[in-house]
Amino acid sequence: MLLTSNLNSCADQDLDDSVPAGEYSGTFEVTYPDGTTHDSPVTVTFEAGKTYSATGNEDRYPAGGSGTYTITDNQFKFSDENFWTAEFDWGLILNGNYAYTYKNKQLRLTKGGKDSATYTYTLNAE
Repeated sequence: MLLTSNLNSCADQDLDDSVPAGEYSGTFEVTYPDGTTHDSPVTVTFEAGKTYSATGNEDRYPAGGSGTYTITDNQFKFSDENFWTAEFDWGLILNGNYAYTYKNKQLRLTKGGKDSATYTYTLNAE
């Protein structure tokens, strides 16, 4: 018996082989070396054209961000394209290199650690 299936190509919708483009909602959390933590709801949208936008909050936990991204060696590299003032922790901007995991439609992005703040986005595909 020969079984065939018709698979639709989603290459134009994929960030890479495992993380689909689209809107992801969840929680942002920062933990500072002194043990202080802040968390807030966040939404991050990834476009297949390698652009992103993240919501921010008035208290800047998180600050948000938008720009372009690449994915290489299990890392997202975000390049924020906004102008920011200097009165807050710029680590709260979705910018720079983040390790990531993607499983069961949950995307987890993490930056920092050890002797510095840890910034974590735990996001679920919409």
